[in-house]
Amino acid sequence: MSHYGLFLCLPPWAGKNWREAADLAMEPFRIDDETGRGECDYWHSSGGFWVRPECVDDPLIVPSSTEWPGDPLRCDGGPKRTLDLAGMRSAAVATGREVWAAWQDAVRRHPPALPFDRLRPRYSDPAAAWDAFQAQPLVREFDARHADEATCSTPCGPTPPRTWSRGSVTTRSASSIARAEWAVTTYAFISTDGRWFDAETTPGYRSLLRTYLDDLPDEAFLIALDCHS
Repeated sequence: MSHYGLFLCLPPWAGKNWREAADLAMEPFRIDDETGRGECDYWHSSGGFWVRPECVDDPLIVPSSTEWPGDPLRCDGGPKRTLDLAGMRSAAVATGREVWAAWQDAVRRHPPALPFDRLRPRYSDPAAAWDAFQAQPLVREFDARHADEATCSTPCGPTPPRTWSRGSVTTRSASSIARAEWAVTTYAFISTDGRWFDAETTPGYRSLLRTYLDDLPDEAFLIALDCHS
């Protein structure tokens, strides 16, 4: 049993009754009770889209139901024209640049951090190896940063810093591109014509998702779902 995020892309008409439209779109992917085949047995809206300030009163916006309840500038979905996807990406890149500069400063002041995989064989207890990894000055400094930076803004990508070292840092431009793609992404998405794409089976998934969202008509309806399988 697990949860995963999904972007459901729907035609413009879906906004008037998005729950019914979502049920119809998700039905082909519902897990069959007898065969166990399928992608999801239940779902609910759960997203962190930014709302364009001039659109906060749009009646078609789906208010944020979980992470930011009551925040008019966050929502679970709505017509694409109401969602500030570009702003989400720009903010992620700006934060990434700040983290990149901090990282460059840190590697100048500290000795290189050994990757966790190189430390692990030295300890019989994995927890002790992890403690030793985190005790390194370079890793310790970045672990002290905000939790959101630690999980999604590191120079090495959107993963825990198990492999931080001088050699593991990407270029600034590559980091910016990756951050822009990760700012508006999720495990899977369903296109307006009912096709399924996911990060495990779709080559170039993040780039494909970004291009698809960019090409969606402004009136298309986009909703973020938390799915259970």
